[in-house]
Amino acid sequence: MDEYSRKYLIDVLTACDEVASFFPDKCIFADFQYDTLRQRAVERNVEIMGEAINQLHKYNPSIVLSDARPSSPPGIVLSMGMTVSLQNSCGA
Repeated sequence: MDEYSRKYLIDVLTACDEVASFFPDKCIFADFQYDTLRQRAVERNVEIMGEAINQLHKYNPSIVLSDARPSSPPGIVLSMGMTVSLQNSCGA
């Protein structure tokens, strides 16, 4: 794998790890719902993941992410991969 593709994938993994670190204990949605700081931190990392995946797709379309799908407007949205990551982070 080339350096740029690897960097984009590392960006995605780093952002996923950071989101997981926001939930060291069991994630309770009611607590998260009223924690604006944590919400913004998660939102920012999801943006980072989306942008890295979008750039990876533009740079190297031959790399296929099985849990990603095109969105409208154009971009990439993580479907099952993001859901699984957040559920794991929340202890589900």
